[in-house]
Amino acid sequence: MMKKKVLLTGWIIFCVSVFIALSGCSLMKYKKKIASTEIEKINLESIKDGEYEGFYDVYYLNARVAVKVEDNKIVSIELIEHKYDRYSGEPMIQQVLDNQSLDVDAISGATNSCKTVLKAIEIALSKGKI
Repeated sequence: MMKKKVLLTGWIIFCVSVFIALSGCSLMKYKKKIASTEIEKINLESIKDGEYEGFYDVYYLNARVAVKVEDNKIVSIELIEHKYDRYSGEPMIQQVLDNQSLDVDAISGATNSCKTVLKAIEIALSKGKI
């Protein structure tokens, strides 16, 4: 009976250790990918009219957007999907619409989520390049 308890305890410790190790690996991948995420400047003069979808995933965060362009202006951005931590994305979208640029300030406390949304918008816009 005691031998079974020792084996069971050992097995539980092993499983927990494997889980922690795998979680740590994915957390490191997330941190590396989000740190290397850069938002490129987009010249709206080079984007043809249309609606474009963009998706960006950094393990713990992702964003899918639909961006509509008319007459070299972003007229709407719909946040279709957003897996996030504490941030909804709407303030960032309004900044992009107001400034007609991806060069906007991140929301304090939600920098990584903002980068994810901006990268999705960039990917969408890049699909409309002439």
